[in-house]
Amino acid sequence: MRVTTLLSGGLDSAVLLAALLEAEHQVEALYVLPVSDSGGPMAERQAASAIARHFDVPIVYAEVSAGDAFVPPSLGGQAVLVPPAAAIAWDRAREGLAWAAHGGQAAPAVALAQVLRVALRVTAPRLEVVLPFLEHPKPGLVAIGATLGVPFDRTYSCELGEPTHCGACLSCGERRAAFVAADVPDPTSYAVEPEALEGEDDDAGEESAQETP
Repeated sequence: MRVTTLLSGGLDSAVLLAALLEAEHQVEALYVLPVSDSGGPMAERQAASAIARHFDVPIVYAEVSAGDAFVPPSLGGQAVLVPPAAAIAWDRAREGLAWAAHGGQAAPAVALAQVLRVALRVTAPRLEVVLPFLEHPKPGLVAIGATLGVPFDRTYSCELGEPTHCGACLSCGERRAAFVAADVPDPTSYAVEPEALEGEDDDAGEESAQETP
């Protein structure tokens, strides 16, 4: 199948790209961002480019108007790019659009896919929405990626957009926890290491205890 896969530069989308290649699909990566975020976080874009180069697949860059009206809020930021990405994939004569929704995102992702499929019956009847990871939590994706040789050190997940992962934001925390749960070494360099965060929590607890009358 000729598949366009959303590639954000993050861990999940990198594993999806590797899995599609392993399944012998003809893959093209698509990095999209809302027009309002013109340029996008440089670290994220560079990560997407590095992953595409690693797997030797073509990558398309596109600015789009995000389809907020079609997206369940629980899916978060990247999901708003799925509807316009489907239009891009169809325009490029692709047969499938792949997206790395997973785990707790399963129900809203299926709902979004159903909405898309209804719309695509008229506008792009032969475009399939591909969601292979709905039954896998994030640690499962790390385990799959490890077997497929995903270059985790080239992926980027931080919410701050700085060259180095901050280590303190929610996305960094989820990333770190996924590696631990999957029992896979985490090659990521974090500005704040887990020990420092634990120390801050301990200090805050002690201060709170001292203030209690």
